[in-house]
Formats: sequence, C-alpha cells, structure tokens
Amino acid sequence: MSVIKITHAAALLVVAAGAAWDACGISAAQAPAFDVALIKMNTSNDGIQEMQLRPGGRLMISGMPLRDLIKRAYGADALQTLGQIVGGPAWARIDRFNILAATDSDVDSDPQARPSRMLTMLRTLLEDRFKLQVHKETRDADAYALVVASKDGKTGPDLRRSAIDCPVFIPGAPRPPPDPVRWCGFRGPRNGILTAQGVTMKELATMLAGFMAIGRPVVNQTALDGTFDFHIPFEPGFVFGPNPGSPLVPNPAVDSGPNFFTAIQEQLGLKLQSERAPVDFVVIDHAERPTEN
Repeated sequence: MSVIKITHAAALLVVAAGAAWDACGISAAQAPAFDVALIKMNTSNDGIQEMQLRPGGRLMISGMPLRDLIKRAYGADALQTLGQIVGGPAWARIDRFNILAATDSDVDSDPQARPSRMLTMLRTLLEDRFKLQVHKETRDADAYALVVASKDGKTGPDLRRSAIDCPVFIPGAPRPPPDPVRWCGFRGPRNGILTAQGVTMKELATMLAGFMAIGRPVVNQTALDGTFDFHIPFEPGFVFGPNPGSPLVPNPAVDSGPNFFTAIQEQLGLKLQSERAPVDFVVIDHAERPTEN
C-alpha cells in the first residue's frame, strides 16, 4: 500500500481540476507549458508518493505512476478511485516517476489562479513527455450511495455540526505554524481511528472511495449541507506489517471491534448502500514511457 503525502498546495490542484476534466482530449499545443521538466524513474521501495506545489512556478512530484498522475491532472471530483482510469499499458500502473518542473511565467502574480494554471501545465507535460492521449466516458458501474441510515433523517451521536473556521492558505505565501485546534480535513485512519473537522458530506464521500474496504466510487445522497466534525474508532481489515515499507497484512484483531461499515452507521448514522450508477472514467488511448533527462 502506498503512503501518499499531499501538501495543502497540491490539494488545491485537485480542487482546480474541474476545468481539467472538461479539457480531456484537448491538444497540449493549446495549453501553457512548463519551461523545463526533469523526469526520472523512481527505484525506491518505500511506496511514498508526494506532490508539492512550490513558489516560483515549481512543481515537485515523487514516486507516482502515470495512472496516479492522470488522476491528479484530470481528476476533479469525477475521479475518486484509480479504477476509474482504464486502458493503457501495464507499466502505467507500475512504473513510478520523479518529476521536477518549473516555469518562468509569473504564476505567483495571481495566487487564486495559480493552482489551475499549474494543473494545466501538468496536463501539457503528460501529453508532451508521455505522449498521453485520453478521453472521458460515462459507464454504468458498481458504486456506493452515502445515505442517512435512519428513515427519520436523524444522524448518529458522533456526527456533529462543525464550528471550525477553516484556515485558508494561499500557495506561495508564508505558512503559519500548525494549529492543533483550528484545522480542517481528515486525519487517520492508519491506526483504526478516523478524525475529521470542517468537512462536507461530498468530501467525506470522496475520501471513503479511497478506502481499501470500499474501493469504488461513492455518491453523496445524504442531503446534509454544511460542514461536520467526527471521531470514530473501528477495526481495519488490514494493518501495516512490522517493517517499514512492508505490505499490509490481515489484522489479527479484526473481530474485536466494529468494521468500518458498521462504525459509520452506528457512530455517524450514515450508510453505504451498494448500487449501480453512472460513473465517470478516463480512458487511456495512448501512452509512452518518457525519455529520462
């Protein structure tokens, strides 16, 4: 299992990906590009994936296969799982790459537009250096609907309306020191505890889709507006092995507590309901290994 480290600035790239989804299939010649990009194979076995948007028009990526890069470059909210990227050569799922890219254009002059522009440049890089060609499709597929479990619409005891005033960070601006109280997002669930502050139900649905036990798109059908906090313990089906970088192993204590499906229903009053639904996919029509430099 990969350990993914994504900075807040890189998360803004995902937020900016709505335009990327609409731009699937547009020629790289029509889009701005990085002035220089260095690409190397990543031969480490640590499984760490990292993406950093740095000041001065620089993008640093470490340990990502092409399929993961496509998810971030074209994803938006449409791509919740890597299974929604189909086709292409086998190496696109296996080979891992380090990328350092930079531009001389003044992308820092408009901090709000910066993530979207950098994302456009990442797409151009993939189309130029990987000869990537993709298109989008909508197919009926297995999915989950996130719904309120109770017929009367009452939520569980651990799902609370958030009073957190989420901090706003501008890429390239000085970052304030970490605040142990005023933070928003998800923490965990490596040790069988998932904590959230200031998250929407749509964000929760997207996060749930990434769980190994779920592994399919999740559609928010709760009709719950606003942001929420919660803290739920559960017993994961798999845990990290004893050594750094070792694969996941079955959890010997899996029956000692509620699994994740049970925990979100009992503690949050929410339920994942299996269904067939229209799901967006990105299809890889063509890709080539890049020449290293």
